[in-house]
Amino acid sequence: MIQTIFGSPVVILKVENVEELFSTEVYEETINHLMRPDNKFIDHPYARGGKICTTDLNSKMSINRIVGLDILWKFLKATALEHVHLYSNGPVKDLKFRNSWINLTFQGCEIKNHNDKDPNTGRSMIVTFYPKVPFGGANLVFIHNSNYGEWASDRSEKDLVQFVIEEGNIVIFDNLILHAVAEHSVEIPRMCIATEFTIEK
Repeated sequence: MIQTIFGSPVVILKVENVEELFSTEVYEETINHLMRPDNKFIDHPYARGGKICTTDLNSKMSINRIVGLDILWKFLKATALEHVHLYSNGPVKDLKFRNSWINLTFQGCEIKNHNDKDPNTGRSMIVTFYPKVPFGGANLVFIHNSNYGEWASDRSEKDLVQFVIEEGNIVIFDNLILHAVAEHSVEIPRMCIATEFTIEK
């Protein structure tokens, strides 16, 4: 499914073979990394995670050392290449991996309006993958006529474009588009893995 949000395309896909891309063993090992005391890189009382770099063996979180993640990275890049024409006004030679981050969202967590703009990158594609999503978990939200730092919970329903995120979803969007996450109201945490690719012409 492709929708235009605030003039920008947002792609929502569903992967059926989640276990092949992100097995239970990889999930559990990732959780163990995220829950280590020295891996608290998000300043939020109800979330764990942070940015990682798959090409840096000295990554603070050492997530890249988990066997099996390379399969996921390759799949996300291939998926991005299938949709890169939506984000480029000319031929694309390749997509260059920029960075990646993993967020584990716990009950009570709400993430305010933000974008993934990096002053050193310019425009890029964000590809998010949701390997573990409990029923009733937090929605991805786009807020009409909003500003950076606003909360979706402070706005009326008519101002919101909400996507109900399910396990196996992939969402692709421009790194400049503002988005938020509604409150996660269930006990089981939700995991989101995001990658950023710059477009090479």
